[in-house]
Amino acid sequence: MAINKPVTINSSSKAGGYISSYVAMVLSGLLGGVSMFLFIIFLYTGLPGQMDLGLNQQAILLFDTLLCALFFLQHSLMIREGFRKWLSGLIPQDYIGA
Repeated sequence: MAINKPVTINSSSKAGGYISSYVAMVLSGLLGGVSMFLFIIFLYTGLPGQMDLGLNQQAILLFDTLLCALFFLQHSLMIREGFRKWLSGLIPQDYIGA
């Protein structure tokens, strides 16, 4: 299989609104590193139910409800067409759908 067109690193950053490929690589490396660090902390400390936060049952229920609401809010906003159009304006075409 022959390569017809060489791929450049910043092939999508021709327009001014695009994030460069280098910035995308650095951000993904940082976010991945932070996520890995938090996962290691999770493995060391155990499940959140095993940690004593000093909260009573009502506060724990409120905390869990808040986490669920934040999850729902984030995902319900991200599925909207307006957000997807806004996000596709920031991300180079090479990365959309990846």
